Amino acid sequence: MDDVISKWNKNYNLIELVIKNLEKYLSEFQKYYNSGKFPNDKKLNYQNYVNLNLLDLRKKYLIYNFKAFDGKYSYRENLETRLNFVTNISINSNKKNELNLEHMKKMWGCFIKNKLSNFEQTIFISWLLREKPEKDPKNQTKKNYFLPDNLINDIFNKIFIDPNFVEVPSMTFDVFKCFQSFFEYINVQQKNMEMNHRNQFRILKFNSIFGKDYFWHILLYNSNEQV
Repeated sequence: MDDVISKWNKNYNLIELVIKNLEKYLSEFQKYYNSGKFPNDKKLNYQNYVNLNLLDLRKKYLIYNFKAFDGKYSYRENLETRLNFVTNISINSNKKNELNLEHMKKMWGCFIKNKLSNFEQTIFISWLLREKPEKDPKNQTKKNYFLPDNLINDIFNKIFIDPNFVEVPSMTFDVFKCFQSFFEYINVQQKNMEMNHRNQFRILKFNSIFGKDYFWHILLYNSNEQV
């Protein structure tokens, strides 16, 4: 099956097709979301949402549970299925049509910049930080992200540090944790830091730490108390 996926991706650029489909799905869902055509109120459990007004309640229900917008699957399942498909294609892809920075920028726009709620953001950040099931036998503490190292570097340099994609004052905690994880990973790779078996970091070359000025910029200017 992996060989078939690789062959199809080589011939048809499946990652590009899936991302275009994702953009279309989210655009159509957003129109539906803003239309006010919500599910029957009798299905809603009001006790779980005592602090929300009726419109917020309906929208929250629509995002988390509603199954009738497109096929038989919920909004969450539709998003996660597409992300899982991109993961499988990426792991089995050839160099010609592999997951790249332009793909990530499009997905960042879908899930972060143009998100309907933090729900989309949480799903996407969890996907970015997904690890392969196998660990390096020589280094069990090393993170083993499914994203290749060169793409992690590109995301860090050309998305996280670009104000067109991330506005530091309003950066959310989820986005910051992803930034921090990639910051640590890159600097461990460059041997500026090392991580022990307790997942604690030790600085080896302070002056060489990559991204440290931007890290301090976030801590100084971000308004989120969790950051």
